[in-house]
Amino acid sequence: MNPELKDLLPHREPMILLDRLGQLTEQSLQTFVDIDADTQFLEGQGVPCYVGLEYMAQTVAAYAGYRALQNGGIVKEGFILGTREVSFTKSYFSLGETLLITCREFMSNHEMGVFDCCIYSNTSQQCYGSCKLNVFQPEHPQKIFET
Repeated sequence: MNPELKDLLPHREPMILLDRLGQLTEQSLQTFVDIDADTQFLEGQGVPCYVGLEYMAQTVAAYAGYRALQNGGIVKEGFILGTREVSFTKSYFSLGETLLITCREFMSNHEMGVFDCCIYSNTSQQCYGSCKLNVFQPEHPQKIFET
């Protein structure tokens, strides 16, 4: 199965912030973001590092989408419950950089999971940011919003 990124995410343009898929394993996924003139949230100095949390969350969502399709399911919405051990070594991702985002399943059960996530410079392999991302993907996400 060679999926396309857009098929793995419940997001639609222009809010798909990732550019392409990287290596995919049973417990992990890599994605890439090219910081260029068309990158969402680009400011004068670059893209603020806090946008990196969304890069990591979308990488987790793509991993969940892949696993769902692989098991005969469908791609569905999920929610960030929180983060732990959030760390960034810079304030902005610079124009011209390519970021490598990784997520590795740390713990999961039926609807909840924890992922180790990191953002690296694709050229220097320097770690720019990391966190443990706590996520929730209910069986029927639309029911959360019913009154």
